[in-house]
Amino acid sequence: MSNGPGVVLPFPCGSSFATRRRAMRKALLKALRLSDAPVIVDLAHCPTLNCDDIDLLLDCLAQAVGHSTKLILVAVSPAVRVLLDVIRVSSLVPVVSSLEEALNVPRRSEVVQFKETGAAPSSLAWSA
Repeated sequence: MSNGPGVVLPFPCGSSFATRRRAMRKALLKALRLSDAPVIVDLAHCPTLNCDDIDLLLDCLAQAVGHSTKLILVAVSPAVRVLLDVIRVSSLVPVVSSLEEALNVPRRSEVVQFKETGAAPSSLAWSA
């Protein structure tokens, strides 16, 4: 696993479940095909998770493990962090408090972001 570019995927809270699942799975598979760089799932805008959200998150975890890709979760909400601890996700993948913390990996200089809409990725330069 390299310390190179990472892939940031916003967790799709707030839309219909079928739409969220399709969009997230499509974005995750696209991210997994790019490289062996870490995949960062951003839950920062999710105040809590329902059972459908947890199911989708576990699907993402299984797909990342199946592709030997490092997964990092960004969970700002205390309720989400506690829930990830209770379902033991935090014992399987790193759970950090901010996107900046997730990006704070040595030699990481670029992040590719995918929009939920399936738009083409855009490169963002990050400086240390």
